[in-house]
Amino acid sequence: MFTILFLSANPAQSDPSDLINECNRINQKIRASAGRELLKLEQRHDISIKWLIEELLNYNPKILHFSGHGSEKSALLFKNENTGQIEEVPPSALVKLFKVLGKEINLVFLNACYSEKQARAIAEHVDCVIGMSTTISDIAALEFGSTFYSSLGFGRSIEDAFDLALVQLELLSIPENTIPKLIVKEGIDPSKIIIKESPPQLSPIMPSLLDDLKKIQSLLETKNNNISNRNDNKILKNLTSYYNQKIEEALQELPRLGELKEKATLIKILWVDDFPSNNKSIMDIYKNIGVQFDIAIDNESAYDLLKMNKYNLVITDMGRHSQNMAGILLIKNINQMSINTKPPVIFYASEKSISMYGSFARGEGALYVTSSAKELIMAINQIISA
Repeated sequence: MFTILFLSANPAQSDPSDLINECNRINQKIRASAGRELLKLEQRHDISIKWLIEELLNYNPKILHFSGHGSEKSALLFKNENTGQIEEVPPSALVKLFKVLGKEINLVFLNACYSEKQARAIAEHVDCVIGMSTTISDIAALEFGSTFYSSLGFGRSIEDAFDLALVQLELLSIPENTIPKLIVKEGIDPSKIIIKESPPQLSPIMPSLLDDLKKIQSLLETKNNNISNRNDNKILKNLTSYYNQKIEEALQELPRLGELKEKATLIKILWVDDFPSNNKSIMDIYKNIGVQFDIAIDNESAYDLLKMNKYNLVITDMGRHSQNMAGILLIKNINQMSINTKPPVIFYASEKSISMYGSFARGEGALYVTSSAKELIMAINQIISA
């Protein structure tokens, strides 16, 4: 599976909802493509340059997509998380970054104005890089990016996907089809880079258990007489039994996911949290069986998405930044919105937040209010099964 890491940066003057909408549009295009099982979109919004290295190490993406703004000096713009001021990242700094971390990345997509110079510098160490030669409008960036990823999802090469995205701008009479540039590292043929199916992967909890079990079994089965002590042999057998039991427990969970898979592809969830990466492990469980997720980092973005899409469930945190009851305000406004079907709302927050404000959430009709990942998973399973 190819991981696409979508990073957005919001300098003080920009509207973060535009970048969220771009990410959700790309995700929708990927989910609608024939290769939706091969592409996994991960997203981090309002990122500070301080966390860029950590995010790349954490997700190890094959495709890195940056959406934000660039300066006329060809520097990408980020917001300083301490001061809130705009900070520029020059091309030379990114060149050094990708010299170390670019070996595993097939493509860097810089959806930012004046990013061509950055792209050419990065292409010294990454196979393919897309950048913008000058300013580009939001609608052009949205149409170009979403068509590009849709084409990748339908099995086209990076070169074909790029060309089709340019054609889309022409078809829509958007006169900016000369702005995006595809820069390729020397010796690389972008027409040969295609998203291909990877071997099936084990459940995330399985590999370590299997590795430990293999080590134990190899000790038990060895013809070497080093294990002569009966007590040692008994301990090893007990460990083998323990790990066999754990593996059986893990395997018992897989049929349940299999039962849900047919219905899961019809489920769409809106998750509202200013730190969506905190929920990555839970979302991954359900993305793997076909559940679609849209992400909002604030209430305003959530309202926009609710007006445009139909959701089976909304999951929200409780407090964000200085708004301790942001989740309560969200469910109140959902209850008052003029939409045909109001989705159930689950609060997933810290024990402290729930102890302080949980009663308000229940009073507004929340389906569940919990700090337990296990309870949240059970609740999501109920929604899928309904």
